Amino acid sequence: MISESEQSLLAGVIQKQLQVVLPDESVTGEPFYCLMEKGDSGQVTGTYIQNRDADGEPFLILYFSKKEAEEMGTNLNSVVRGIDKKHLTILCGYCDNFGLNLAIKQFMSTEVIGVESKFIRDFFL
Repeated sequence: MISESEQSLLAGVIQKQLQVVLPDESVTGEPFYCLMEKGDSGQVTGTYIQNRDADGEPFLILYFSKKEAEEMGTNLNSVVRGIDKKHLTILCGYCDNFGLNLAIKQFMSTEVIGVESKFIRDFFL
């Protein structure tokens, strides 16, 4: 059985671990930004907003511009988060292991281009 003080300590440790894996509001997008889902209470759920391609496969859009990401997220229950190189490394590993595809939105365009995580690693990490 876990005591109340141990529960508080455990919650703190888990929160610190999540900050390593998931970007929070303090992370600057170097090199990208993304959209993350907000729950009913307004808290970030830790889920990336995903889109579906013509075949129904999920993909995550990476944005070069925070402003463009904010504009894309206006009608979604979402928040913009920066992705730095540390988070991008984790995200690429996640994509490799769980079959999530990545796409980059071209700056000042509506075009989104699918990219492999290897391409992201080679050019941005």
